Amino acid sequence: RPCLLASPFFAHLLLQKLLLWMKKISWDESDEDEDDEDGFCNKWMEGDSLAPYVGTPVAVLDEALTFAGLNTNDIVLDIGTGDGRIPIWAVLRGARCGIGIEIDAALVRRALANGKKHGLNSDRFQIIHEDITKTDVKCITDALDSASLMVTYLLPEALRTIESILLTYLRGKKDVSTKRRLLTLGWPPSQAFKPLAICELGADVHTGTTMDAFLFDATSIISAL
Repeated sequence: RPCLLASPFFAHLLLQKLLLWMKKISWDESDEDEDDEDGFCNKWMEGDSLAPYVGTPVAVLDEALTFAGLNTNDIVLDIGTGDGRIPIWAVLRGARCGIGIEIDAALVRRALANGKKHGLNSDRFQIIHEDITKTDVKCITDALDSASLMVTYLLPEALRTIESILLTYLRGKKDVSTKRRLLTLGWPPSQAFKPLAICELGADVHTGTTMDAFLFDATSIISAL
């Protein structure tokens, strides 16, 4: 099915698609999910991990970021970033900065290595080795405060766990004028949120596999916890 967009977003979406199409960026096959020497990838992370790690299909990265209205002023925050592909891709596509939060040390090392491989310095790309639920930790608070676009690719159970964080993020601070957006891939949060727009992303042109994407902003909050 086609993207279901509120009318103010339509022209911007088409422009973003054109601009992103003009820039060819590839994700090397060696960056794809493979079991590393620590044996963590594509398995359930021990400890406090919110979800098993499964990387966002590379084929949908451009489409997902275009759908979210990625722009040069965006600071993109990816929750459970894994190998860092979402914030890396966002920066390569023009975002001001990409930040990933990841609890697993092996994936943090992989994300940092991928950022280095793509020539990104710490001013443009950062990985925070921390638990997103620890909102009293300064680096987590700073990341949430600075982000203009938050991205998640988490299971529904994990989204419920961080629902209060998502709500607080979208509400933002009264003294901050930046319009915050939330992009969830695969699944939406709970019924406390009404999507601003929904899109079916074409994940694999060969198999026909697709992925749903949901876009939210402060107006999407329809009930409180």
